[in-house]
Amino acid sequence: TPPSEFNPDVPADLEAVVMKCLEKDPNDRFQNVLEMRDALLDCASAADWTRELAQKWWEANGEKESQPSQLEAPAMV
Repeated sequence: TPPSEFNPDVPADLEAVVMKCLEKDPNDRFQNVLEMRDALLDCASAADWTRELAQKWWEANGEKESQPSQLEAPAMV
């Protein structure tokens, strides 16, 4: 289900990135994280979201048990 069906304020370009991530056929998804990162950075709203805003959102909405301790990706073991 497209995110805009839940929230009509979701920008179309961001929704396109999300929907590409959810494609059934893996060949239709982003082939690597850099491709996805570039698509996200190309979104018109990319500058509207910062690490600080993400942290505040997690503090207000996230579950403490599942919240990452840092905003960096976890180390691969």
